[in-house]
Amino acid sequence: MTFGLGKQLRPCLRVVTFIVVFALLSLLYMVEQSLPRHFEHVATSIIEETNASENIDRLKRFLVWSSKCKIPDADPYQKSVMKLMKPAEPINCSNKAPLTYVVSVTNTSQYKLVIDTNLKNKYVTDQQTLSCCFSIITRDSLSSKPTYNKSADNLYTLGSCKHLENETILHPEVEFILVKCHSEQAIASGKNKRKEVYSNMHAVVPIKEEVKWKLETNKSSKHPRRLSVLLLGLDSISRLNMIRKMPKTVSYLTQTGWVELKGYNKVGDNTLPNLMALLTGYNMKEIKRSCWPSMDAKFDDCPFIWKNFSKQGYITIFTEDEPTISTFNYHKTGFVNPPTDYYLRPYLLAAEQHLTTKMKDSMAVCLGPVSTADHILHYVYNFLSTFKDALYFGLMWLNNFSHNNPNTPGAMDSRMVSFFKDLVQIGTLNSSMIVFLSDHGMRFGKIRETSSGWLEERLPFCYVWVPEWFRKENPAAYRNVIQNGNHLVSPFDLHLSLRNILDSNTEDSTPWNAMNTTSGCSSCMDLFSDTTEDRLCEDAGITPHWCTCYEYRSVPTDEKVVQKVAKFVVNEIHDYFKNRHPAVPTDLCATLQVHTIVGAKIKLPHDGEHVSYNDYLITFLTTPGKALFESTVRLWGHDSMELQGKISRLNSYYSQSRCIADSELKPFCFCVK
Repeated sequence: MTFGLGKQLRPCLRVVTFIVVFALLSLLYMVEQSLPRHFEHVATSIIEETNASENIDRLKRFLVWSSKCKIPDADPYQKSVMKLMKPAEPINCSNKAPLTYVVSVTNTSQYKLVIDTNLKNKYVTDQQTLSCCFSIITRDSLSSKPTYNKSADNLYTLGSCKHLENETILHPEVEFILVKCHSEQAIASGKNKRKEVYSNMHAVVPIKEEVKWKLETNKSSKHPRRLSVLLLGLDSISRLNMIRKMPKTVSYLTQTGWVELKGYNKVGDNTLPNLMALLTGYNMKEIKRSCWPSMDAKFDDCPFIWKNFSKQGYITIFTEDEPTISTFNYHKTGFVNPPTDYYLRPYLLAAEQHLTTKMKDSMAVCLGPVSTADHILHYVYNFLSTFKDALYFGLMWLNNFSHNNPNTPGAMDSRMVSFFKDLVQIGTLNSSMIVFLSDHGMRFGKIRETSSGWLEERLPFCYVWVPEWFRKENPAAYRNVIQNGNHLVSPFDLHLSLRNILDSNTEDSTPWNAMNTTSGCSSCMDLFSDTTEDRLCEDAGITPHWCTCYEYRSVPTDEKVVQKVAKFVVNEIHDYFKNRHPAVPTDLCATLQVHTIVGAKIKLPHDGEHVSYNDYLITFLTTPGKALFESTVRLWGHDSMELQGKISRLNSYYSQSRCIADSELKPFCFCVK
């Protein structure tokens, strides 16, 4: 039975065997065909894992690394940031070249104003005639009278418009000129049709009587070669945004031997405290106590370091654009007397009033047919050319293309490279210590709300140049500058570096040794000295709220202690209004309340550090108005709390706080009416 059944099943078994063998062969063929794809997939996975590993390694890299300070080297091209980045639109102020220009007269200290006759046909037709005149602009002579003191920095005089044929020699004391040109054409009624076709301004650098003694002093000095100083500032550009939006400038500076201060950390919220730390060595409490007691007070009595340089025979210059929101004038008095030998403010005030302005992001990027930046860069270049063989101290600060939009600096990338190349041509880099820097990164807006926005705000870019001869004569000092590029550095350290230059100029000093401290930071050190890499933020005059050295751990926003911290900050805002003098009427600004706690972090102690408190970094929204605030609060035990520095406003408040003029209260005001 069995053998008989086997015989009957043999055909079936052969069929099954054939099917199985065929299936196995087919499977082997399929596997063989899939091997390249399988290996390709594996290779791709390895690459992805390698990239992930590299990204992890990159996140582990630090700009500053020590037992007391670890500043992470964040990726400039994070996705959250790049979503906000757009190509910068060119700043095009006119389709026509400027009709007039100014040149120096050969072998004299005078200047000549010239109409470019080759361009006349661009402004008038053959049936029209061109008529031009020019006016002299001066700082208002009434500024010395007490009645005009509070507004002296906003006053200028515009002279009568004198006819300009083709060219004219300017009076030796002329600094600022307004040019206007009209087209004139006879019409049927016998009258002339007149239309303005061109207006522009020019700034020149005459040899003033008050600087001639400095030139003579420089010539007669037997002191060894001394450094001039040039501070070049671009407002609101973080180190990371400099890399993103001005890569040509970064590449040029890196390739030509500038030293980047990678750990340059701001010390205050906006421009004023950071510039005052650099220029005076004082923090804002000391400034208010010693020389600027109120918003209505003048800045003339503050100990700006340009005064010290001026006493040593340095010719001084200060220029800042956007005169309405400039550092010393935004809801402030400014200077009753010109702070430096050359001061561009009257020129810029007149330009904004008498020239056609082109606005971008609420900034005047064009004044007439020329960009605002070019007006200032030309002026600074002329100053440096005029005094290339003298000692000078200069401060240039530009706001118009960087203050409100993180994308716009890209439009000035190539222009800044050409400016630095121009400085090489006239020898500026052979005579000067140059600091090219910003005050802070973007303090508000969408970029501030990104994962790297906290770091960006606190870490502005900063590059330093010292001449080749200085490097050879002072190798140890230059070596320290390079080393300090990887250390925590603040504006107070830069101030002491300038003080060191001053001290090295005196006959009884030992050059390039740290002999100074500054009241704003008694433990700070200049760049020419060997600063310890194990610096705490307080060693550099940086308060905990602005310090980037610490690591943080996130904590749940619904924790009771976090809720208490948020309410404490809001109460501090209320107290700030109550204690402000003069007090703001209570019916102007709404009473704020905590709406939502967006995030909370607790600061982790350094290795081996023992503390009896906890620092909380908290971000929250208030109502009404949905203001986004950030603050660092120190908590002892369960109830004792103290603000660590200023309360930061992270989103825009311009439209919400128009009812008050106090710039320090504006971030906290939601106008009721």
